[in-house]
Amino acid sequence: MLTNLKKTALVLGTLLLSFPAYSQTMETAPGEDIEGLISAPNFAYMTAAVPQTATPNIGITVSGGVSLGVYQAGFMYVFTEMMKSQKANLRLFTGASAGSANALISAINSCLPPNPKPTEDLGWKIWMDVGYESLFDPENVSSISVFNRNALILATEEARKTLAKGLREDCDVVVGMSTTRAQARVVEIAPGLSVPSQDEKFVVRLQGQGLGKAPIVENYIDPRSNVAQPLLPLRQNRDDGDFETALRNFDYVIDVLFASMSFPIAFEPQKVRYCYAAPADAQSGIVERPSCETPERTEAFIDGGVYDNNPLRLAYSIARMGLRYDETGRVFWRDPVESPMKDPPFANMQYLYVDPDTPAYPTVPEEEEEGEQELISQAIGLVQSFVETSRSRELYELLRSDVELEGRMRLSRAHYPTVSEHLYAFMGFLERDFRVFDYYLGMYDGFTSARSYFMKDAYTKLDIDPIVKHRGKYIDEWRPFACLLGFFEAHYAEHQEACLGPGLSNFRILLQIALDRTYSECSRLTPSDMGTFVHQHCEAATRRREPVKVPGVRPLQQTEDDPEPWRRADTESKFSHTLRLLTGYQFEYRDLGLPREKAEKGRYRIRRSILQLLSALSEEQSNILDRTALLTIGRSAVNEIAYESPDFYGYVVIGSAAEAGISWTPFDWEPNWLRLNMALQVKGLFAALTLDGTGLQMTPMLGPEFELYGITNSIVQPILGVRGGYQFSTVDNFKLDPCLEAAAAGDERRCSQFIVEPYVAVTFIERFRAQLVAEIYAETFRFDDRRYNLLLGVGVHFF
Repeated sequence: MLTNLKKTALVLGTLLLSFPAYSQTMETAPGEDIEGLISAPNFAYMTAAVPQTATPNIGITVSGGVSLGVYQAGFMYVFTEMMKSQKANLRLFTGASAGSANALISAINSCLPPNPKPTEDLGWKIWMDVGYESLFDPENVSSISVFNRNALILATEEARKTLAKGLREDCDVVVGMSTTRAQARVVEIAPGLSVPSQDEKFVVRLQGQGLGKAPIVENYIDPRSNVAQPLLPLRQNRDDGDFETALRNFDYVIDVLFASMSFPIAFEPQKVRYCYAAPADAQSGIVERPSCETPERTEAFIDGGVYDNNPLRLAYSIARMGLRYDETGRVFWRDPVESPMKDPPFANMQYLYVDPDTPAYPTVPEEEEEGEQELISQAIGLVQSFVETSRSRELYELLRSDVELEGRMRLSRAHYPTVSEHLYAFMGFLERDFRVFDYYLGMYDGFTSARSYFMKDAYTKLDIDPIVKHRGKYIDEWRPFACLLGFFEAHYAEHQEACLGPGLSNFRILLQIALDRTYSECSRLTPSDMGTFVHQHCEAATRRREPVKVPGVRPLQQTEDDPEPWRRADTESKFSHTLRLLTGYQFEYRDLGLPREKAEKGRYRIRRSILQLLSALSEEQSNILDRTALLTIGRSAVNEIAYESPDFYGYVVIGSAAEAGISWTPFDWEPNWLRLNMALQVKGLFAALTLDGTGLQMTPMLGPEFELYGITNSIVQPILGVRGGYQFSTVDNFKLDPCLEAAAAGDERRCSQFIVEPYVAVTFIERFRAQLVAEIYAETFRFDDRRYNLLLGVGVHFF
């Protein structure tokens, strides 16, 4: 969907972080807190190597990404800090969905003093504690959402606290957030011609008045536009100490943020209170300052990424409307009420599009199956294509409308695969260590991207020791970053030692997996496929070299059938490949409660976590058909991760006999392959109803059954079982009378007696059942010697 953009985007290089220097005479007294003395790492050593170039003015667009937001946060932390150090002007931030959060976070960060600590970054504070346990509360699930916003509300309090300390006096940034209406709005574009519209863009301006002073939070729209534009109910600060108004205004901005992040099913639509600025009156020529102190509307909005997941066009439009420069070359945001002709528009804005899905190495295109597509697969493909096309439409139209933009737009590149990308980018919510790794992985890509703005060779080695070390020892929060650099770029190999130590055991495993996955994908290429891409490990893989080994990570078990276990099999999905590597390297699932020696059960814990969400959501459906359909479809989906049958279900079978039964798991095993079956079997029901005299037999049964997990999948589930019971028959008055030949119609199997039943059953999508039962009769009667019987039946499951 981004083919044209990818062809023109630059491959971005590494970041140069540069903060105010350490004092060269810094000494600490015995027992004194060293960390408290470190106000900022020294990057002056590196900045000396950076050639002085024109200071860029940059607008950044951050795409939606669900839990990949943590990767984007790491990217933006390093990129923003670098740009501060180089006096670059970060003018504009736009985003959709999770990207809106990172756009707003980065806008605030760009207005703060340099921050040398990744773990003190606002993005770290907001994303790191947003996990499964904090998002999901079974008591707060609704019929349309499984997550609550309590964790997000607590997380955004960090942003509010930061704003309450004030922003730098030179801060003047604009933030645009993409949202989608829950219900379309009808827009009249000409007399008698109306069209429905669902996407909506909210734009605000943040201006600092100095640290300790209340920042200004205001709407930023074009009052001369002929289109109605949304306004938040923001008030003017009374003075530079009016934090009450500033924070009240910021709360309305947070409402829009929550709306932009309200991806369907996860969160309920977010209500936003706002007004519409009426279209300008072209005839009168009067321009009034838009105002909305009292909201006129309250409407529900959902994820901004539904229609516009990459609002770069929004950034472009805002910059064209508002950015100007004066005779001194100063670039500034104009007052929208003033004439747009007062100062010339600034036409040299640089744009960076941050997208975690764009790799920094060539990829093998997915092969399409030959032959005619079936109806369902074709329909699914059409829907996926439609969604992707709709989301990228704005970006495509922007490139078509301004060919000069190609030279001013850059695309971030992901050098190594994230963990959070799996399960539709939901994976990162399941384990904090996933989020930590992806945050630092984002830092590396931010490090790579930002340096390309100032260096001809984006991979030139810079001295990072003053950043990651203090007195020869690694600073704890910079150790993971140094570890990544040590393995990602050969000229930083001396920093591989940063990976050692018990505190980074899971981090090392995830690093090894990222390397393995990169080598696996690139080993499908040839050296000539690299083209203009520069990627040390991908190129090595094209030359059929094996992945480098991270020290402290146990080797994978090699077998004759699998001599290269690091490689993804042709029939293996990327997600299954990652799970297999997590198992092989014995990743410790701390949040899911699994020690490393039980890592093979990780896929079952992941499955259960997602199924818990789906089950809670289905329980909230008022219609039984909706509830059943949702649970059936949901279970089929999670059974692709790992199959486990329902803990408890009932069933009814009709055929040679009628049967009603239940099946349950007596132990909490992973997987639960052993079950108990209890059933009531009824034979001769039709004969009893027609009074033909052959009697009615009822048999309560109990016994174990075994699910054959080796050949089980989400569609077909085979079961073997054996059970025993006592058959009560009306032929002999439930054993109170002798069983006579005449009463039994010559068939002793109609008499009351003990029965053993081995059986095989097959269920389909866990809802439909077919079974074959062999009956073995325990007693022998004088008038017959038949001891066996076969019963065939079909039925349905209930759970």
